[in-house]
Amino acid sequence: IYTTTNVTVPPFSIPASQVDTITSYYIEILDGSSLGLNRYNSASMVVSDVAPNPVTGISRLQVLSGVATSGKLVITNLIGEVVKSKEMRLNKGVTDFMINGSDFQAGIYLVTVASENKTVTKKIAIKK
Repeated sequence: IYTTTNVTVPPFSIPASQVDTITSYYIEILDGSSLGLNRYNSASMVVSDVAPNPVTGISRLQVLSGVATSGKLVITNLIGEVVKSKEMRLNKGVTDFMINGSDFQAGIYLVTVASENKTVTKKIAIKK
């Protein structure tokens, strides 16, 4: 994305402009009426909330990574027991993961996604 920003510098009303190139970005929909635009780089990793949550069937988790890398998805119960662990390959860009609620007992769990650069944990509820 190429942008040009034009401003007038007070108090002398001197016009100025700056050209900028945005080489990477993602769009995050925050709610039904707004969206955000953020930069990311090779060290970035953004993990979406699990949706739908509570999980009653199949839910999805998305990972946005600035670089293709190896990673790990770990689901633990609230007392720290690992109930599922999976080595994974994160794509540069978006990687989707499906969580099947029928694989778990009803309750609250922590979903952790770890890459070489970052670890993110999300909370999910399994509802039967």
